[in-house]
Amino acid sequence: MLDKCQRVVRRESYPLESIPVGFSGNDYMVCEMVELYYRLGETEKARELAVEFFNELLVSSRFYLEYYDYAQSEFELCGQYVYYLQDIVSAMGDKDLADKIGNNFEALMNYVTGELDGINEGKDIKPDSVLTLN
Repeated sequence: MLDKCQRVVRRESYPLESIPVGFSGNDYMVCEMVELYYRLGETEKARELAVEFFNELLVSSRFYLEYYDYAQSEFELCGQYVYYLQDIVSAMGDKDLADKIGNNFEALMNYVTGELDGINEGKDIKPDSVLTLN
């Protein structure tokens, strides 16, 4: 059923991360799908979905941070889902990926607050390529 959901619901028309359209319930369901894949022993599918979802959250988080005065609640919601996803991944025993999720989100926060001069050797943040499974 999870595989069919991913085949039928195309990312182009229905993204994983849906905070920008005001329907964050989808984000919760994606977290649940990650957990279910882990529970079913489909670790690679869980990891792929978690990374793809995290990267979308990271892009949105960066955008909302740039307009924090107007989008504080949206940024905070993104952060809540990042930490929820990290908790699920960690609880399922994938500590390495959980650490990468936390470290990359923290790096974005440090970059924005000026505590870090840059990410990726001083280049601008490239949120869509910050986290990979490699």
